[in-house]
Parts: sequence; C-alpha cells; structure tokens
Amino acid sequence: MFAPNYYFDLSKYQHRDLFDGVEDVWMVFQLLEKYVRTKISLIPQAKRILGEVREGAKLYGEDIVIEEGALVESTAYIRGPVYIGKRSIVGPGAFIRGPVITGENCIIGNSTEAKGTILLDKSQASHFNYIGDSIIGNSAGLGAGAQLANTKINGRSVLVAGRDTGLERFGAILGDGTRLGCNVVCDPGTLIGKSCLVLPLTYIRAGCYERGEDKFMLKKNY
Repeated sequence: MFAPNYYFDLSKYQHRDLFDGVEDVWMVFQLLEKYVRTKISLIPQAKRILGEVREGAKLYGEDIVIEEGALVESTAYIRGPVYIGKRSIVGPGAFIRGPVITGENCIIGNSTEAKGTILLDKSQASHFNYIGDSIIGNSAGLGAGAQLANTKINGRSVLVAGRDTGLERFGAILGDGTRLGCNVVCDPGTLIGKSCLVLPLTYIRAGCYERGEDKFMLKKNY
C-alpha cells in the first residue's frame, strides 16, 4: 500500500533511481534535495539551460537545469535546486522553490506554486495550484485551483494510517492517471492510488484512497 510502485510506473522515469530502496513512498522527500543537487552537479554549467527562458523570467542560483525543449515563460520565478525535464512548461507567474524535479512533458502552469515536489512524466498542474511536498504521478493532473496542503494547522508531524512519517511538511501522493477537479483541497498526508477521478470542490481528509465503485468516488483504505 505504501510502496512507490503501488502508485507509479517508474520504469521509464528519468529519475527512477531516486526511489531505489524506498519502502514508504513519503521517505523520498528526505532524499530529494541531495539527489537533485548531485544530479545537477554532474552537468556542466554551460549545458544546464538548454530550453527557452523568456525575457522577464527570474532564475536564482546556478543549481537549475532547464532541459532541451522546455519553456519557462515570462514572470515565472525559479529558485534552485530545480530540474525541469524535456518539453516541460513553466507558465507565467509560476513560483518554483527547490528542491523540485519534473519529468518530461510536464506543466507547472499559470500562477502555480510548487516546492519540495516531484512530477512524473506528463503530469500537469496548470492553473492556480499549490503543490507542496507532493508527488504527482504519470499523466496525473490538477484542475484549476486544486490545492495540496503540506503543513498541518497544529504544526505537528504528518500521520499516515496512524503512523508518524516524521515529516512536518508532507502534502499528497497522486498515483498515475489520477485527476483532481477544480478547487479540490487535500489534507497533508493524502495518498490517492492510480486512475482515480475526484469531483470539483471536494475536500479530501488525510488517508489512503483508491478508486471506488463509482468512477468519481474514492474508497478509503486507511
């Protein structure tokens, strides 16, 4: 239930080695920053920005990679360490605070904020989203205004199925193909399996979910 391969097909993901040896999927957040910095350090400075960065975009720090075919729109703000994959898009007004990794063909779109986050291939957070300390699976997506909260209001560490993750900041895990409607809000410590659909304006309490009998309903496992 908590293993990364329960949520994601990592076989073609460029950064699949980040998940090596990870038993509980949230453990990857403790490895993310070191992994990103190490990955970037192996790339010569002159080859780190191969995509298009439009005038007016703000990139802070040398630990930023924009791969070939990627696009960073004007007024986007990126603070490393950040690794933007091939043919991915960072939209106008997007705010990215590393460590953040995207796969290929991803979107961190208009006025979306991302921090401490991993996006797998073809995942999308296109409009006015907050994705904090979360993992978005292959071809998963957030409707406009969907929010993945990462900090409990009482400041305590996040629990999953009664287990203390040891993380004060942990948002959501969205499995491959899962899609959230507009203005969905997820509690810290929300894990949703593959191929789930969530109706707009839904509030999802912390816990582990999979697709229910109705395609737009979730079944809570823990």
